[in-house]
Amino acid sequence: MAVRQRIVRIGNSRGVRLPAHLLAEAHLGEGDEVELSLEADRIVLRAAHRPRAGWSEQFSEMAKHGDDRLLDGDFLVGLHPPRGGLDLFELSTHLRSMSDPAAIK
Repeated sequence: MAVRQRIVRIGNSRGVRLPAHLLAEAHLGEGDEVELSLEADRIVLRAAHRPRAGWSEQFSEMAKHGDDRLLDGDFLVGLHPPRGGLDLFELSTHLRSMSDPAAIK
């Protein structure tokens, strides 16, 4: 369904008010980042691609289930993990101690 709007002045720029029902259907809300592009004779607005969206939640779930250990054979330069590997907390603690031994108590 097409909706007509007027272009309005916003400082030195111009803008268009977006109806709430269109934003809801596009799963967009106030503060969301969008990409604008010019395609033929159209200005296209779409949700910004966020390649790492949701990673934090996924890593938290992995940690709950013990799936955050380094696999056998994986290593970092200067790090020789114990036989069972290191979880992410142990790894970050170890790396901090390598750069500043006084930081770890």
